[in-house]
Amino acid sequence: MAVNYNPNVALINGAAAIGRSTMPADLSGLDKVIEGGKTMLETARKERQKIDDMLNTAADKVLAKAGGLGEEMFSYATDQVEKYKQQYLQGVGTRGPEGDKMKRAAMNSMIQLSNFSQEHKELNNISAENYKNGMFSTALTNDQKTILTSIFDENYTLSENSDGDMVYNINVGDETKQITYDEYRELTSYLKDETLGNTFRTTRQSFLKERDFQYDEFNHTLKQAIPNSELKFKLALHDNIQGQTFINMLMEDQSLTDDVLQSIANADPNDNITLDNYNKAEAKATIIDAITNPDNDAFDLQRSRTIMADKLTIAAQKKHNDYYGGLDAERQREINALKGDKNKESRTLDVTYGVGYIAREKAEFFLRDIKNKEPDIVSPDGKSYVFKPDINSYVQIQEDGKQVPVTNRRMLQNARIWGHGYRIEDFEQNTQAALETTNDKPENTSEKQVANPGVLDQVQYNVGPK
Repeated sequence: MAVNYNPNVALINGAAAIGRSTMPADLSGLDKVIEGGKTMLETARKERQKIDDMLNTAADKVLAKAGGLGEEMFSYATDQVEKYKQQYLQGVGTRGPEGDKMKRAAMNSMIQLSNFSQEHKELNNISAENYKNGMFSTALTNDQKTILTSIFDENYTLSENSDGDMVYNINVGDETKQITYDEYRELTSYLKDETLGNTFRTTRQSFLKERDFQYDEFNHTLKQAIPNSELKFKLALHDNIQGQTFINMLMEDQSLTDDVLQSIANADPNDNITLDNYNKAEAKATIIDAITNPDNDAFDLQRSRTIMADKLTIAAQKKHNDYYGGLDAERQREINALKGDKNKESRTLDVTYGVGYIAREKAEFFLRDIKNKEPDIVSPDGKSYVFKPDINSYVQIQEDGKQVPVTNRRMLQNARIWGHGYRIEDFEQNTQAALETTNDKPENTSEKQVANPGVLDQVQYNVGPK
């Protein structure tokens, strides 16, 4: 579902600065995408799936041998041991302080090699487990996945670069790349981090207690959760926020390009730059790349953090205002119904919260949102729910930020509309994922629910009044 945003001065100025620093851009790839259309997208999808399958198979091999070094790494380590051994013997022959220094250097190198070999085995094993458990971020590119696959699968040769560091020589596409151990270790740190998404949801939920949205306070809270390093920021771009990523939010933003181009065109009244100078699709791709790509020369981490905080705060403000606008409209409909219709029951439902009743339309909207698996919904009783595709079920976002799995039936019961006939079958659950979600949150209290023997009803959480 697309998210619309209102203009924001700080955001526009920051993005405009990006636009001015990157025009014109090399966007030759866009023509190919347009020409290829769906065929190219489908080919790319199949290629990604092929690479994912290869990485999955390689991870299985690593786990099967408990992260063993493999023949190539063992051979390299053996050669290194022999080299250090010869250095030690040379120190023995040299004698004196200089000989002692050579012997100590050789022994230290031997110890470091031993530590490296053990660390390499453990890193292989842990990284393979993380991949099999779905812990890696979608920020990984196809080339990066190919590098991981080659190392897991021992499909590389070893040598040393000009700095004397060991490198993996790996075929990536049509070229051979030299990857250092530190670069490999960094790739294994590309793990999912839901800190930003959780902070957004819990903060937005807590702000619903007050009618007036506190923009500056929300913005400050959110910015503290946005990573302050380029790598972590890049991973946060792929965090799940409102059921989509921040990059997707920028792509669906209908105002960003117009606002930025307008700012660029009006920056200097003496130049001849007009909106006609730019192709909007190309300009938008350029702006988004400069905001989200640390490798772009125009990228500035602090500016991008500010833009992200502003965009997400505006999105939260819109949802906040829509929520209270809906409440106002509902109250007005109820007043009109009571004034113009003696049969109040035909338009409202009795509940045990709020003013004691709600409009039938609100119950119908809530039921419809559940059926459509909307990513982020607020129930008539004010509870916040987020749909989790991995378990094919909703979770309730509690005030302390905990995410508690909940069935469709319990959501409707909490809103006190199940008894009024507003019902829907529970979704077919991913049993294993649901159990893992339950096991990952031992602090949640549970009670036996006998009515429905589904996975989430066998362990039914206390998420609201019975």
